[in-house]
Amino acid sequence: MQYMDDSVMLAALKGGDLKAYQYFFMKYYKPLCLKARTMLTVMEEAEQLVQHVFVQVWEEQLYLEIDHSMGGYLYKMVHNSCVNLVKKSDSDDRFSADPGLLMVRHVEFPLPTPYSVLSLSGPEKDRVEQFRRIMENGVLYAKQLCREVLRTLRLRK
Repeated sequence: MQYMDDSVMLAALKGGDLKAYQYFFMKYYKPLCLKARTMLTVMEEAEQLVQHVFVQVWEEQLYLEIDHSMGGYLYKMVHNSCVNLVKKSDSDDRFSADPGLLMVRHVEFPLPTPYSVLSLSGPEKDRVEQFRRIMENGVLYAKQLCREVLRTLRLRK
Protein backbone atom coordinates (compact mmCIF):
# COMPACT_ATOMS: atom_id res chain seq x y z
CA MET A 1 0.00 0.00 0.00
CA GLN A 2 2.87 2.36 0.68
CA TYR A 3 3.96 2.11 -2.95
CA MET A 4 0.47 2.94 -4.10
CA ASP A 5 0.30 5.94 -1.76
CA ASP A 6 3.63 7.19 -3.09
CA SER A 7 2.61 6.69 -6.71
CA VAL A 8 -0.67 8.53 -6.14
CA MET A 9 1.17 11.36 -4.38
CA LEU A 10 3.78 11.49 -7.15
CA ALA A 11 1.02 11.89 -9.73
CA ALA A 12 -0.48 14.67 -7.60
CA LEU A 13 2.92 16.36 -7.31
CA LYS A 14 3.37 16.22 -11.08
CA GLY A 15 -0.03 17.87 -11.30
CA GLY A 16 1.22 20.79 -9.18
CA ASP A 17 -0.11 19.78 -5.75
CA LEU A 18 2.15 21.37 -3.12
CA LYS A 19 0.69 19.13 -0.39
CA ALA A 20 2.09 16.11 -2.23
CA TYR A 21 5.57 17.63 -1.99
CA GLN A 22 5.04 18.24 1.73
CA TYR A 23 3.96 14.60 2.06
CA PHE A 24 7.26 13.40 0.58
CA PHE A 25 9.26 15.80 2.73
CA MET A 26 7.54 14.66 5.92
CA LYS A 27 7.85 11.00 4.99
CA TYR A 28 11.46 10.90 3.80
CA TYR A 29 13.33 13.74 5.54
CA LYS A 30 14.34 11.87 8.72
CA PRO A 31 15.22 8.54 7.03
CA LEU A 32 17.29 10.40 4.42
CA CYS A 33 19.12 12.29 7.17
CA LEU A 34 19.97 9.00 8.83
CA LYS A 35 21.15 7.60 5.50
CA ALA A 36 23.37 10.64 4.94
CA ARG A 37 24.64 10.38 8.52
CA THR A 38 26.02 6.91 7.80
CA MET A 39 28.26 8.48 5.16
CA LEU A 40 29.07 11.79 6.85
CA THR A 41 30.30 12.10 10.41
CA VAL A 42 28.34 15.21 11.38
CA MET A 43 24.54 15.10 11.63
CA GLU A 44 24.20 18.82 10.85
CA GLU A 45 26.00 18.30 7.53
CA ALA A 46 23.74 15.35 6.76
CA GLU A 47 20.65 17.47 7.44
CA GLN A 48 21.94 20.33 5.27
CA LEU A 49 22.68 17.93 2.45
CA VAL A 50 19.18 16.41 2.60
CA GLN A 51 17.60 19.88 2.71
CA HIS A 52 19.62 20.84 -0.33
CA VAL A 53 18.41 17.74 -2.18
CA PHE A 54 14.77 18.59 -1.43
CA VAL A 55 15.28 22.18 -2.57
CA GLN A 56 16.99 21.02 -5.75
CA VAL A 57 14.19 18.55 -6.53
CA TRP A 58 11.64 21.33 -6.08
CA GLU A 59 13.41 24.20 -7.82
CA GLU A 60 14.56 22.16 -10.81
CA GLN A 61 11.28 20.22 -10.93
CA LEU A 62 13.22 16.96 -10.97
CA TYR A 63 10.11 15.15 -9.75
CA LEU A 64 8.77 15.42 -13.29
CA GLU A 65 11.46 12.95 -14.41
CA ILE A 66 10.54 10.27 -11.85
CA ASP A 67 8.64 7.31 -13.27
CA HIS A 68 8.45 4.90 -10.35
CA SER A 69 9.59 5.65 -6.82
CA MET A 70 10.03 9.10 -5.33
CA GLY A 71 11.67 7.51 -2.28
CA GLY A 72 14.16 5.58 -4.39
CA TYR A 73 14.97 8.71 -6.37
CA LEU A 74 15.56 10.74 -3.18
CA TYR A 75 17.72 8.02 -1.62
CA LYS A 76 19.84 7.83 -4.78
CA MET A 77 20.25 11.61 -4.88
CA VAL A 78 21.28 11.72 -1.22
CA HIS A 79 23.71 8.85 -1.69
CA ASN A 80 25.32 10.44 -4.75
CA SER A 81 25.52 13.84 -3.04
CA CYS A 82 27.24 12.25 -0.05
CA VAL A 83 29.72 10.44 -2.30
CA ASN A 84 30.51 13.71 -4.09
CA LEU A 85 30.99 15.51 -0.79
CA VAL A 86 33.27 12.78 0.53
CA LYS A 87 35.35 12.92 -2.66
CA LYS A 88 35.78 16.69 -2.26
CA SER A 89 36.90 16.33 1.32
CA ASP A 90 40.60 16.59 2.11
CA SER A 91 40.29 15.39 5.69
CA ASP A 92 40.60 11.71 6.62
CA ASP A 93 38.98 12.34 9.98
CA ARG A 94 35.92 14.34 8.94
CA PHE A 95 34.16 12.16 6.36
CA SER A 96 33.85 8.49 5.58
CA ALA A 97 31.78 6.54 3.09
CA ASP A 98 32.42 3.33 4.98
CA PRO A 99 29.86 2.56 7.71
CA GLY A 100 32.28 0.00 9.16
CA LEU A 101 34.90 2.68 9.67
CA LEU A 102 32.30 4.87 11.35
CA MET A 103 31.54 2.06 13.79
CA VAL A 104 35.23 1.61 14.59
CA ARG A 105 35.67 5.34 14.98
CA HIS A 106 32.99 5.54 17.68
CA VAL A 107 34.33 2.79 19.95
CA GLU A 108 35.08 4.31 23.33
CA PHE A 109 38.06 3.38 25.47
CA PRO A 110 38.47 1.81 27.81
CA LEU A 111 35.89 -0.74 26.77
CA PRO A 112 33.18 -1.05 29.42
CA THR A 113 33.42 -3.99 31.75
CA PRO A 114 30.16 -5.96 31.96
CA TYR A 115 28.74 -6.37 35.47
CA SER A 116 29.00 -10.15 35.19
CA VAL A 117 32.79 -9.84 34.90
CA LEU A 118 32.99 -7.88 38.14
CA SER A 119 31.73 -10.91 40.04
CA LEU A 120 34.50 -13.15 38.65
CA SER A 121 37.68 -13.81 40.53
CA GLY A 122 41.08 -15.32 39.96
CA PRO A 123 42.10 -16.78 36.61
CA GLU A 124 38.66 -16.26 35.00
CA LYS A 125 38.76 -12.54 35.69
CA ASP A 126 42.36 -12.33 34.42
CA ARG A 127 41.41 -14.08 31.16
CA VAL A 128 38.48 -11.70 30.63
CA GLU A 129 40.68 -8.67 31.31
CA GLN A 130 43.35 -10.01 28.93
CA PHE A 131 40.70 -10.52 26.25
CA ARG A 132 39.40 -6.97 26.78
CA ARG A 133 42.92 -5.54 26.36
CA ILE A 134 43.44 -7.60 23.20
CA MET A 135 40.16 -6.26 21.80
CA GLU A 136 41.11 -2.67 22.61
CA ASN A 137 44.47 -3.10 20.88
CA GLY A 138 42.76 -4.71 17.88
CA VAL A 139 40.31 -1.84 17.51
CA LEU A 140 43.12 0.72 17.79
CA TYR A 141 45.09 -1.16 15.13
CA ALA A 142 42.00 -1.33 12.87
CA LYS A 143 41.50 2.44 13.22
CA GLN A 144 45.12 3.04 12.21
CA LEU A 145 44.79 0.72 9.19
CA CYS A 146 41.57 2.44 8.09
CA ARG A 147 43.28 5.85 8.21
CA GLU A 148 46.20 4.53 6.16
CA VAL A 149 43.90 2.95 3.58
CA LEU A 150 41.90 6.18 3.20
CA ARG A 151 45.09 8.21 2.88
CA THR A 152 46.42 5.82 0.22
CA LEU A 153 43.18 5.87 -1.74
CA ARG A 154 43.11 9.67 -1.74
CA LEU A 155 46.73 9.87 -2.88
CA ARG A 156 45.94 7.60 -5.85
CA LYS A 157 43.30 10.03 -7.10
